[in-house]
Amino acid sequence: MSPKSLTWGIIGAGEVVAKKWAPSLMAAPSNRVAAVLDPHRERAQPVATALNTRAARSLDELLDDDSIEIIYLATPHHLHAELGLAVLAAGKHLLCEKPMGRNIAEARRLAQSAAAAGRRLFVNYYRRFHPIVQAAREAITQPEFGEVTFVEFRGTYPMNWEAPWGAAWMWDRELAGGGTILNIGVHRIDILDYLAGGIVEVAAQCEHLGSERVERWISATFRLAGGGCGILVQHGDAHPPEDVLAIHGRKGTVRFAPFDRRLEILRGDQPVVKDYAPPYPPHLGLLEHIAAVLEGRTENTIVGGEQGLKTMELVSAMYTSALTGRMISLGPNSASHYETALSSSSGSAGADA
Repeated sequence: MSPKSLTWGIIGAGEVVAKKWAPSLMAAPSNRVAAVLDPHRERAQPVATALNTRAARSLDELLDDDSIEIIYLATPHHLHAELGLAVLAAGKHLLCEKPMGRNIAEARRLAQSAAAAGRRLFVNYYRRFHPIVQAAREAITQPEFGEVTFVEFRGTYPMNWEAPWGAAWMWDRELAGGGTILNIGVHRIDILDYLAGGIVEVAAQCEHLGSERVERWISATFRLAGGGCGILVQHGDAHPPEDVLAIHGRKGTVRFAPFDRRLEILRGDQPVVKDYAPPYPPHLGLLEHIAAVLEGRTENTIVGGEQGLKTMELVSAMYTSALTGRMISLGPNSASHYETALSSSSGSAGADA
């Protein structure tokens, strides 16, 4: 049975939408876009034209359109909570760009509001559906891999900090909420959690937590729910560029080197190495999943609000640990722990977690 047509609205018409989402939606025949909204109408119009739709003039126009079932929110981080809550209150389902907000409190409000409204909340962790990630998951779940004992992530992205890449808002703590780990690292953290299981404790160091500037680097060690351990380093001012995620079991290793493009699987003495081209358009697997969830054919357990919250909780715990100098525990009662720790810390960094 072919999926029913799903009608979207889009808020935000930046590069991610123009270069990734518009091609993905055009390649998915069961999806149509009713309108695109951006504060800069001149930016919305080309995207709307490419999608054979209109550029909305206001948020009310978009939210009052009864044909729209789900809205993709692709704005700077500081608008995720405000606009996401408005979308849910209007009775629409929501796909929120990563991260869910600037901090754990905003992310939690979105999740709670979706549940209260009976609407579906998705977070744009589309890589979970990519073939390279599915191949890694298949390898890790085999008995001959063994239980996960150690994970490591190392990402270095040399940047010109005098003329930073991308939009200026990404370097403003009030607008972005955080730096390299919240903008780039969340995709890797999401895949790490998806493949290796939960993280229950974390200790971290991070720069710029007491200033208006976001961090260039963060490092952390953590303990896994199954008893293993891990390390993480993300750095925007180091050479050479690397993007490596490795998951080690008692009998095997799965290694992305680089992330998104090459997978090394080692069991016994013979490694299996396969190169992957990142799928293009990149979001087709996610779009198929969203359609299946909204049609009741599957559960929202891969990129739902609960999964998005787990990533935000880990980032929040890293910031909290860096602020307080303590190991931070994650778990069902961890939310108040973060906020209590942060409220007792001085400086503007308290908004980070």
